[in-house]
Formats: sequence, C-alpha cells, structure tokens
Amino acid sequence: MPDTVKPAKLLKRKRKPKTSDTKSTFISIEPTWTYLHLNLMTSGSGVVIDDLTLRSCLLQAFSSYLGDHGAAIPVDILHISEDILSEGKRRPSAFIRVPNEDAQAAIAGASSFTGSGNVLAIRVKSHSSWLATLTAEEDGQDLFQMTLDAPREE
Repeated sequence: MPDTVKPAKLLKRKRKPKTSDTKSTFISIEPTWTYLHLNLMTSGSGVVIDDLTLRSCLLQAFSSYLGDHGAAIPVDILHISEDILSEGKRRPSAFIRVPNEDAQAAIAGASSFTGSGNVLAIRVKSHSSWLATLTAEEDGQDLFQMTLDAPREE
C-alpha cells in the first residue's frame, strides 16, 4: 500500500490581543487616622488639664469599656486648650488622634467615662477623618483667632 500523503492543515495564526497604552487603576483611599474633639467636664472652673491627666482618663475610659483591648488603643494627644462658653466660663477641650479602625471604640469608650479625680465626664464634641474640619467648626472663623494658651508676640 502506498503511503498516502495527508494534506497539510492550514496554519492559522492566532491574533495577539490588542493592548492599549492607557492603564486604568482604582485607588481606594481609606484614612489612617480619626480625629476627636473632646470636651472635659471638670469639678471646678479653675481645674487645669495636662497631658498625663487626659491620658490616664482616656486609658481608664477605654479599659472600662473594652478591657485590655481598649487599653491597647493608641492615642495621640494633639492639643489641649480651653473653650470659652457663652457665659464666660471656660471648659477644657482636647484634640486627640486614634487609628481609624479603633475610632468607634474610642468614641464609645470616651463617652462612657464616669469620672476620675477632677474630671467628671468626657464628651465627644465631634470627630472626623480630617483635622481641618474639626478646627473650623464655626464657619472657619475660629481657625484664624488666637487660642487662649498661645502667647501673642508683639
């Protein structure tokens, strides 16, 4: 039997997929920090709140709310000052920073603080992922005013 020659298959070239020069990327930006503006209710009008007092009050508040997990929440104290109320009284106020994933626990823990020493309660006045939105609460006008604890240079 003679060998039969099979016809050669036509080779089809595979088309390369078209590549575009532009690449689209999606970036999700989640803020790293949450900033809290706290009002501190004190036993008297002349009570001075320093960093250590505030840190110990926050540690007590967080640990009583969540135990050891609450005590492990890192807190950065950014600024302590006094807010002037409409009656002319002064109330200690603080700005703190906590990690974004711990923000809700920090808000709940600070709000549930029952008092220690001269600090009777902590109220969370506001919170935001941007510090500038907390400092400009009154239409931005208070951003340009001098704070009580900043000496004026003349």
